[in-house]
Amino acid sequence: MAAELAISLPGEAPRKVALQGAFTIGRGSGSDLILKDARVSRGHALLRPLARGNYFLLDLGSAN
Repeated sequence: MAAELAISLPGEAPRKVALQGAFTIGRGSGSDLILKDARVSRGHALLRPLARGNYFLLDLGSAN
């Protein structure tokens, strides 16, 4: 079974996204999950796959 990320954002319907490899989070258009909020950096965080379906959340060193 593939890993999924459950996403619940204000003003949007909840959704699930299948995680396949690294998954980027940020304000930038190249992010897998785009958060339209000035408090979020263009490249804010990264979900990196580990062994056995585990993931590691990495802060990309943003100032926000």
